[in-house]
Order: sequence, then structure tokens, then C-alpha cells
Amino acid sequence: MTLPLVSIICLCYNHEKFLEEALLSLLAQDYPNKEIIIVDDRSTDGSVVVIEKLIRQYPEIVFIRHEVNLGNCTSFNQAFERSKGSFIIDFATDDVMLPEMISKQVNLFLSLPQNYGVVYSDAEIISEEGKLLGYHHRGTSKASLHPEGDVFKEVLKQYFICPPTMMMRRAVLERTHGYDATLAYEDFNFWIVSARDFFYAFIPEALVKRRVVKKSFSLAFYTRYNTRLFETTLLVLNKAFALCRTQEEKNILTGRVLFEMRHAMLMEEFSLAEGYKKLLRSLGAYTGIAPVLYFIGKYKIKLFWLYRVLLRLKGVYKLR
Repeated sequence: MTLPLVSIICLCYNHEKFLEEALLSLLAQDYPNKEIIIVDDRSTDGSVVVIEKLIRQYPEIVFIRHEVNLGNCTSFNQAFERSKGSFIIDFATDDVMLPEMISKQVNLFLSLPQNYGVVYSDAEIISEEGKLLGYHHRGTSKASLHPEGDVFKEVLKQYFICPPTMMMRRAVLERTHGYDATLAYEDFNFWIVSARDFFYAFIPEALVKRRVVKKSFSLAFYTRYNTRLFETTLLVLNKAFALCRTQEEKNILTGRVLFEMRHAMLMEEFSLAEGYKKLLRSLGAYTGIAPVLYFIGKYKIKLFWLYRVLLRLKGVYKLR
């Protein structure tokens, strides 16, 4: 039996410190039929030197080097167009893949119907130095939250998938035309759009080490003046509204919209208040706390100091 080809798309931006460990973890996979495509999105550190050194040893690796920074979504799409795999992994080069990740995910896919489009798993959460901090699912509030099958309502409701643990069927990305390059980040939109048409499956063990890096893209959601990130969230929420088919789904989406609006107002993204008000009116849910949040945005009431207190109490990496 010929094993299906798996394409690992590696997105790099200033990961010099972690890059060699990350890429060697791909080469150490016990699954033989794989291709590795690295995109460096105009790193300003020594990442390119590390990549070029590695590809001299492993010339089968495809390297795409950007002269200008194009962002994650465009970088991924470029690599996806060049890829040939039946299954795709979107891999950030500050994370580490455990040796059996690909084989276990492919084996699960091969046992599932074609309408299963995504497999995801638990992950170890590690520090910049590689110290184990905990797990994404095990021992956390997400321990019992790993929906399978039709997960559309769950992805509307809350964040529960650790992105680097995902393997995607190529047909899913062909249906979505890759990632939406107009957005600042990809995971929330991908989950919403793909879960409408495809099922998800879960592997209850850690197959990836996800690194918490102080200057990482994901932690930008907890700093001010990242308006494009918050604009992307609102755009995706509007997409989700258009995809809702039942009143139950709209009710679930309302809860998520209120959560994200509260987040945006606490982060002082006041320019988004009108957009959230319009969406909540469309949902028939501009009641309760919603006018209060709109009032905070309209009159630019600064509450970021309160948010900083909440972040310290809860631990940033656990929040998103």
C-alpha cells in the first residue's frame, strides 16, 4: 500500500532561536512519505542562515524566501499552491513535532469517511527554553472539550483547538481556496468555514510541543494598537453569521460576539464598537450588556489597566 503524501508547510518569521529544533523534528518523523516546504517571511534575524544550512544537508526541502513581509496567510497560500500532498500541516517553526504525529494522524484519517476534513490532538505547552508548562487539553478547563464530528457550533462558541496539532485534508483547503489573505490571522476563519462542511476528529494525546514565546503573534491579542487583528475577528464573526442556519447557531454566535466585543473594548479598540453594534442588531441581540459595551467604545472609556490585572491572574497563554 502506498502511503499518502503529507505536505508540511513551515512558516518562519524571526524563529532563529528555535528553528533548527523545529525542522529536525519534522525530519525525525517516523512517517516516510512527506514533503517539507519552508517559507521565510522576511525574517530580520539569522533564520535564513539556519534554513540554508539545513537545506544543504537535505536538498529535498523546498525553500521560499520573501523579500518583503507578506504575512502568514499569503505565505501559507504560496506554499500550498506548490504542495502536492493529500494531507497538509501548517507548522510554525517555533514549535516541535513529536515523532509519531504524522503517522498517527494519517492512520486515523485512513479509517474515517471522506467528509472528515481535520484531525487535531492535545499538545504540550512549553516555555521558550523548552520547559513543560502544561497541556492544551489535559489538566485544563479544555480537558473534556474535544468535540468530534460536526463541530460548527463548538467553533462558534469558543477556542479549543491547538492550531499546530491540526492535519487538514487537501480537499478542505481547496474548498476554502486556502486561507483568506485579506485577514491578519487564519485559524478562527478556517475553523468556521471548514467546520460548516467537514467533520473533525480528535486524538487524545499530545503530538506537538507548542512553544509560548513572549513576542509571538498569538500574544499580540493581549496588547493594544493591534487593530488589524481585532478587525479580522469582527470580519470572521460576520462570516459566521452568514453561515448560521438555525436559531440555535445564532444564539451561540451571539455569546461569542459579546465575548469578543468585551475583549476589544477592554483592549481599547474603540473604532470597532459600531461594527459590533451592527452585528448584534442583525442577530437581534443588542440588549443586556451590549449597549454598555457600545457606550464604553463610543465614549472611549479606558479599561486596559483592568485587563492587565486579569491577564496576570489567569496567565496569558491559557486564555487563547
